[in-house]
Amino acid sequence: RSKSTFLARGVPPDMLLAEIMGRQSGLCGGVGGEIHAADISRGIFGSTGIVGGALPIALGAAFKQMYHQTGGIAVCGFGDGATTQGSFHESLNLAALWNLPLVFICENNFFSEMTPLHKEMKEVRIAHKAQAYGMPGRDVDGYDLDAVHGVLTEAADLARNGGGPSLIEVKTYRWHGHYEGDPELYRDPAETLKWRARDPVRTLRDRLKSQAVISAAGLLAIEQDVEERLSQAVHAAQASPFPSSHSLTRQVYADPRAVPGGEEP
Repeated sequence: RSKSTFLARGVPPDMLLAEIMGRQSGLCGGVGGEIHAADISRGIFGSTGIVGGALPIALGAAFKQMYHQTGGIAVCGFGDGATTQGSFHESLNLAALWNLPLVFICENNFFSEMTPLHKEMKEVRIAHKAQAYGMPGRDVDGYDLDAVHGVLTEAADLARNGGGPSLIEVKTYRWHGHYEGDPELYRDPAETLKWRARDPVRTLRDRLKSQAVISAAGLLAIEQDVEERLSQAVHAAQASPFPSSHSLTRQVYADPRAVPGGEEP
């Protein structure tokens, strides 16, 4: 359900925000909402409200790449809570059995809703679960951009070159509660402050300046540009109307005319 994935794949911020707000100009016409968005044109086959629900879908996407020998791969992201679901284990098993070009990325933020990691699984080293399925398993500090890039590049190259799937555990931390107003009684506030002090965006900014990759003025220009683009996106999304009642009957069933031999409805 990571919105950063949509932005990284090139989805315009105004379309993403409009979808979250349930507006007509949204990515899915406002009917997908905050969780069930998709953009097939950009290779995003959909986020889902079902924990672990994206893993079986990723199998199909990876199988298509292998079957048609496109040289492409599939990448599937999910949280630590999904690794306790049957879909996780079934998907890793089939991906390994079929040697699919697939990279599984577990964003481990140490909490499944309000349940700490050690209270939902005996083996908290999620990357180690890959051993049971005969695939590589790596863990990486999610606050280290270079480390994440390196590990994911290796996994992607392996998949593209016929080496099969990998499981990557990206260790991160959820700064906020599971929902707005969450009292967060299940964790120590000092722990959250400790992780906030390692803010990866600020760390990267400081490193780029110290290595003279970019000046303070250059970083400020980037931040101002981002703020302006986001402000424009918010206004554009808010100006878009809500879906009409006619949209209720759209995209409910497949159009038989789009299928060879199909008939008019």
